Amino acid sequence: MLNQYHNSWTEISEHGSKKLVMWESTDLIHWISQQMISIEGANDFGVMWAPDVVYDSQNNDYIVNWSSSTMQDNYGPKAIYYSRTSDFKTFSKAQLLYRKSDSEVIDSAMYEEDGWYYLFVKSGANPETIILLRSQQSTGPFERVIDFDESMNQIQHGKYEAPTAVRVKDQWLLFLDYYGTGAGVCSFYWKNVECRKICPQ
Repeated sequence: MLNQYHNSWTEISEHGSKKLVMWESTDLIHWISQQMISIEGANDFGVMWAPDVVYDSQNNDYIVNWSSSTMQDNYGPKAIYYSRTSDFKTFSKAQLLYRKSDSEVIDSAMYEEDGWYYLFVKSGANPETIILLRSQQSTGPFERVIDFDESMNQIQHGKYEAPTAVRVKDQWLLFLDYYGTGAGVCSFYWKNVECRKICPQ
């Protein structure tokens, strides 16, 4: 139903979709019809927001992660949850992946390199920007990469979300959605967490 949430982020956060949507393709061009994925424990969620997936080489399966508020804490600040799958047909019960003690976190994106799992999230406050965490286990516990905060201080807080990264030779390219002032994308090249930015003026 169009606009069933009445333009309200609160309604979406408390009464949004409790399922993940999945498509399949063998060539990234042609896609089969969407499938609605139910995950045990999801009925407690207000919404399952911005899913991401990463291959877990240690366990030979995949980590599907997303952000949610929960009925259990009266739909308080969103945290990151995950489910495991090896075949994208059966999924494990939803579990907590990462919660930030002083703000909500959304838009998780995880990548693995040299035995470390790096998790980008958008922090709602303290700071209101993208933060980077890392762990030697795909499901944590995660530690904050403080040096990355210095790179994010180059951009205005409260204007960027949806981190997405790709590897380019010996470094990574991080894309951010420049949502705060209209359409646009900001990108960062980094190696060993030393960044160079390319952003809209």
